[in-house]
Amino acid sequence: MGVRMSWAWEVDGMAGADFASVDDAATAMAKSVELAASHFGTDRQREVVRSCVIPMSDRMRTEGAHTLAEGHRWFGECQGLYVRMNPGGRDS
Repeated sequence: MGVRMSWAWEVDGMAGADFASVDDAATAMAKSVELAASHFGTDRQREVVRSCVIPMSDRMRTEGAHTLAEGHRWFGECQGLYVRMNPGGRDS
């Protein structure tokens, strides 16, 4: 199943892309947030990476995948990390 994911991290802006699977989307989000934190992050942002990236990826792969399979949008938030996924690669 294709998925459209958008993610934002506080005031760092929003990114979005189409992915072939929720797993691909979760992996891309984690890499993106970790890269941003390693280059530009404050101590607080590095703490968000430690405390939110793995749990958010897990939520995307479980409840997010289930919600998308039912044809619904999914949204998750953790300390300023926001992720939205839409089924079928549509961002509506």
